[in-house]
Amino acid sequence: GRWGRATTWALQLELGTPDDGVVSSQALRWRDDNPGLTTGWQWVRDPRGSKLMAALQARIGVKTDGFVGPSTITTLQRYLGATADGEIWSPSATVRALQRRLNTGRF
Repeated sequence: GRWGRATTWALQLELGTPDDGVVSSQALRWRDDNPGLTTGWQWVRDPRGSKLMAALQARIGVKTDGFVGPSTITTLQRYLGATADGEIWSPSATVRALQRRLNTGRF
C-alpha cells in the first residue's frame, strides 16, 4: 500500500518508459500531502516532470504534463476503482489496487 521503487519500476515496465525505479522531477509542494509516495520519488523545487507520469496520464486519460498532483491522483483512483480523494495516503488503497493490477498484468 506504499508507492516506492518496486511499484515505480513495475509501472515503468508496463508503460514502456525508462525503468530506473524513480519518478523524476516532481513538485516538492505535493510531497507532504501524499505520504504514500515513498522511495524513488524525486521531489524538487523546480520540477520538469517525468516520462513515467506523462505515460501514466496518457493511459488514464488526464492532461499529460508529467506531474503528479490532485487531478492525476483523482483520475488514477477512479481508473483503479478506489475512493477518489486526490491524495495518496500511507498505506493507500489506491496503491494496493495499482500493485494488484501490475502484479496480475491487468493495468
